[in-house]
Amino acid sequence: MYSNFKDGKQNGGRIDYVKSFSIVAVVVLLIACINFMNMATAQSLRRAKEIGIRKVNGAARKMLIAQFLGEAFAFVFIGALFAILLVELLLPVFRELTGKEIFLPYTDPTFVTILLSVVLATGFISGIYPAFFLSSFSIVKVLKGKFTQQAGSVSLRKVLVVVQFCFTITLIFATIVVYRQMGYIREKNLGFDRENLIIIQLEGDLGKKHEIVVAESAKLPGIHSATVSTSSPLVGGQLHGGCRVAGQASDRQGFVHTKWPLVTTM
Repeated sequence: MYSNFKDGKQNGGRIDYVKSFSIVAVVVLLIACINFMNMATAQSLRRAKEIGIRKVNGAARKMLIAQFLGEAFAFVFIGALFAILLVELLLPVFRELTGKEIFLPYTDPTFVTILLSVVLATGFISGIYPAFFLSSFSIVKVLKGKFTQQAGSVSLRKVLVVVQFCFTITLIFATIVVYRQMGYIREKNLGFDRENLIIIQLEGDLGKKHEIVVAESAKLPGIHSATVSTSSPLVGGQLHGGCRVAGQASDRQGFVHTKWPLVTTM
């Protein structure tokens, strides 16, 4: 899961991809939480009489808050079960697509702890505002049929809608950019045949013995030819000689290798 190299060999993958997809998942989950809050507050008029009657019968505000939070946790728990079922149904297709054996470790305590934490956090975030909002209804106004939504709640709901659409538009835009970038990578003419081509960076003593490395590599079965280069064909650069640090003796000079990626605008 990490891009570490040891003895010229990669001993891990790229954790950056996992972090990026995790951020996208969190944003999608946050959009769902905001959508749930908006729907719960929009349907407040339908539940106003229910709340008024419960308050008349002695229900305290903290009891109503617990009830609405419990409803949010129930929705999230059911959604988590459907999500796990959907993942299990799609995992075979995903394994075939990636060529990797991926599974959900249900017996791993860490996985179970993280899953339960996500469910609890999602239920709390999505249900805390509707719980406090719905439990604050006035009994007199509700039972007399004079109940109207407060201006502050409407304004907050508008803010939540704007935030939700901002997140959604950002995700759509990012998806389009990534899709175009992937298409560009697949279709761009690199100037050479990249099939069956391997680039190995020579590190340490291998760089000093590059002629031997090239000669021995060419003898291996399945290798058509081998050569050595100062840089990758995908990277441009220049080597500046005769460089000297200010104040350094004139007989001590070095080289500066400047690089830049070969980038073409789309």
